Amino acid sequence: MCMITVYVFSNRVRAKATASAAVRKNPLVKFNYPSSKHDGIPIQRRVWLISSTATHFTGLEQTCGGKGGGTHYRYKKFLHSKAQNFTVASFNPASMS
Repeated sequence: MCMITVYVFSNRVRAKATASAAVRKNPLVKFNYPSSKHDGIPIQRRVWLISSTATHFTGLEQTCGGKGGGTHYRYKKFLHSKAQNFTVASFNPASMS
């Protein structure tokens, strides 16, 4: 017997992943997370949280632009176990339901 796993994503989640727009009503968190570019040395990340599970949290990482300057956002998934010095930078109580 063969088991097949099917993942279903709504259009709303897909739009968040491709649009990379800031989610201003969600909590902004700061934490240190290992970087693959710098041999696993933890660097500080600023992330607008979208969702969280027991093992992962997802959000839009805020980065400073290179050539064009300005602020850019990248949709990413992080492991709870690798995050260090986790702090909430801003929180909007009106976003809670």
